[in-house]
Amino acid sequence: MVGCVEDRLFEAHDRLADDVFVLSEAIDSLVEARVSLEDFLGSVASRLNRVVEGDVFGRRLRGTPDGGSPPAGDGPGAIGSDTTDLAFRIHPPLPAWASRFVGQRLAHAVRVIAHHDSVTRVEVEADDRVRELLSALGTEACRQDVLQKLGLDNARTLTVVAIAGAGQYPEKAARLAEALAGGTTAPSARMGDALAVILRHQPRTDVGIPTGLSVGLGEALPPNRVHDSWEGARTALRFSLPSRHSSAPHRMIDAVVVDIRKVGCLRILADAVDRRGVRDLRDVQAIEGLARNGLPDTLNVLEAVAATESIRQAAQLVHLHHNTVAHRVEAAESVLGFPLREIYGRTRLLIALTLYRLSRRSQGFGPDVTVERPRTRVSLGN
Repeated sequence: MVGCVEDRLFEAHDRLADDVFVLSEAIDSLVEARVSLEDFLGSVASRLNRVVEGDVFGRRLRGTPDGGSPPAGDGPGAIGSDTTDLAFRIHPPLPAWASRFVGQRLAHAVRVIAHHDSVTRVEVEADDRVRELLSALGTEACRQDVLQKLGLDNARTLTVVAIAGAGQYPEKAARLAEALAGGTTAPSARMGDALAVILRHQPRTDVGIPTGLSVGLGEALPPNRVHDSWEGARTALRFSLPSRHSSAPHRMIDAVVVDIRKVGCLRILADAVDRRGVRDLRDVQAIEGLARNGLPDTLNVLEAVAATESIRQAAQLVHLHHNTVAHRVEAAESVLGFPLREIYGRTRLLIALTLYRLSRRSQGFGPDVTVERPRTRVSLGN
């Protein structure tokens, strides 16, 4: 928030038009930023270089340009807003010709901000309920109560979808959640870096996944086991890789969308990563070295080699000449220390790649992480 300025608005008749524009622009910016009512009055007080006090829907709010206390009571400078639930007082008082304009602007802005606050509170309450529902710590009675409040208690099964990258790309994640839900809005909440979405039906998997995001699909389970579906979706995310393009369909080898049901017995590897220092394993260290110092797309080539039966098939999968893939494989073999053209070597490579991926994505998808809505303070210059 800016400090006091020497010249107050609305004190010179020849500056009326400019002052109206300056204050209107400031108020519009605050409303668009969805600041709190307290921050709104504080910022307006700073811009007017006056104490602003308001009776707002039964609350007494104050804003000062320098952090001091405004005069109490309904003294000089009272501005009506043509309604019984809003009243503002400004000290020093505004000139009479400015009072009506400022009162109308404040009343309109406060109504909009109050509406935003109420909508946000509803959204935050819904988010908190989703987090409570997906936590494994709640009792059966509490879980049933939350299911009822979210309107999910009569569902046959619920499926949790987890979207990684929501922390960096929140808007893209929200649009993807709606697409996976078939164009509808489903209960959701941020859980660390992931967005958890609860669906009554199987998610649509024919949609494009925006660049930088990936998706983990949990199992369809009875409502009282929705936290187990979330655990599966969260684990599936750890096997996933960020999307490189937003065009559907995505190949299985791209690992952009991972269904926990298709992970199968490999799921135990996620538990192994959590229990011991997997990064100390020589194979995993070798993969990490190749990722850091290897030729371009080395890991993509190795993924293809592990998923196919020959160098030529791997080359077709990654759209490279087979001689190029053969060269990458030879370079990787010298680092890994075992052959990749044999079935045993490819199996060992697959496990090493999987452990490397899991170890890199072991954080950020915890079930008990909450995200608070930050208070916003908007600074207004001259």
